[in-house]
Amino acid sequence: MDFSLTTEQQMLSDSVARFARGGTEASWATMAALCWTAIAIPEASGGLGGSAVEVMIIMEGLGRGLVAQPFAESCVLCPTLLTELGEGHRPELQGMASGTLRAAFAGAEAETRFDPLNPRLRAGRRPDGWILDGVKSFVPDGAAADHFLVTARTGSEGPSVFRVPRDAPGLEREDFLCFDGHPASRLRFTGTALPADALLGAEGGAGPAIELALDRATAALCAEALGAMEALREATAEHLRTRQQFGQPLAGFQVLQHRLVDMFLACEEARSMTLLATLRLEAERRERIRAVSAAKARIAQLARSVAYQAIQLHGAMGMCEEFTVGRQAKRLIAIGMLYGDADHHRRRFACA
Repeated sequence: MDFSLTTEQQMLSDSVARFARGGTEASWATMAALCWTAIAIPEASGGLGGSAVEVMIIMEGLGRGLVAQPFAESCVLCPTLLTELGEGHRPELQGMASGTLRAAFAGAEAETRFDPLNPRLRAGRRPDGWILDGVKSFVPDGAAADHFLVTARTGSEGPSVFRVPRDAPGLEREDFLCFDGHPASRLRFTGTALPADALLGAEGGAGPAIELALDRATAALCAEALGAMEALREATAEHLRTRQQFGQPLAGFQVLQHRLVDMFLACEEARSMTLLATLRLEAERRERIRAVSAAKARIAQLARSVAYQAIQLHGAMGMCEEFTVGRQAKRLIAIGMLYGDADHHRRRFACA
């Protein structure tokens, strides 16, 4: 099978590489101007209708450059969720495609951990709409979101999704930084009143849409992890080539060469798993779940191994906050937990 990029995909990869040199300073406005925010949105909704491969290319480049922008959440997860829940939400999708509107998925709860299909947050009916009560414990990029896509239980068997503006009465937002430096929020809903049209799709019928959206975002995170792993491997190899010990470069010691080979093999395995997950996103449900969960579980292990190797081979400087290696390692560990850790995805793979 030919895994080489097309001419257009290679141009996209080169563009992302140039953009990512800005690191954490790379801006959302620039990403929107480059039309990356429209990649995963259907053409009928104002997007470019790109494939999962284009998303993978962007995410790998952002991972290499340690770009702290919520592309997977705002440009993959939320647009997929809106698209799957019906065509009535086209204005929101057009805003996301242009980069003028940002959404955040509010599905994580302390009681349910990695199971967004069984929310504890309650949505009660009222004559002219809904009332939300409960807490969402972890919402990536919640501070920058214009509205939230909130999972809730209404009394039906399955989960429902509600669109909630950031300034909705009864909504309290507590912003914080995760240990990898990425922003997140905690949302508390106390009698938050919503109109009837805040419910997206059918009541209790959002399960398949949530599952697909999370799978696509998880595959995108695997690509980000791959980029970060490659960056760590290259930085470590360069460090060993330039650092001297006993009158010769560290790269001359065979035991360290073996560890570099281990890092290389981990990156190659992560690339294969990422490609598998990406190419299976349009497959039938069971095949998609098994590919995505297998990739996430294995890459979480590989990423942690590469991160620890890079820190150890850099010595004490690898732990410094000012040094890229330490920040990349933190991001890799965080990615291993987002949308389910390795144990969660192993169980999901087995159940599928």
